[in-house]
Amino acid sequence: MHPQRFNILLIDDSPEAANLFKLALKEVAPRASIYWVATTEEGLEALERRDRFKDALGFDIVVLDLNIGPASGFDLLQRIRNDEGLGSQPVIVMSSSRARNDIDRAYKCGANSFIVKPITLESTYETVGALARYWLDIVALPNI
Repeated sequence: MHPQRFNILLIDDSPEAANLFKLALKEVAPRASIYWVATTEEGLEALERRDRFKDALGFDIVVLDLNIGPASGFDLLQRIRNDEGLGSQPVIVMSSSRARNDIDRAYKCGANSFIVKPITLESTYETVGALARYWLDIVALPNI
């Protein structure tokens, strides 16, 4: 049985990319809620439900850009994987990088998948739609 609501934490320092992701998600997966933060520190704060996120219900998946600050997305991914309470949190890396070393490193750090950021509006809708169908309707997720 799949949840009525589905919470996604988007960690990306680009307001434009975040808004595009939000628009596409609203169109293809209206039951999903998205929470956007722009830094790795805010991402960790949200995942640990601290400060302004203390009342958050938790996140079913994390969509993480690699090129953010103050620490890199790789650093945050490793922190998530090394944290006993967050270690099983599904993390999807979505980056503009197509570099083989970035892809390999993301998987070595524990990414569940790596998606190259789409360039066009149409491809964004297709990619976000595929991501939503897979993570919302197909896989069984851990209880985080």
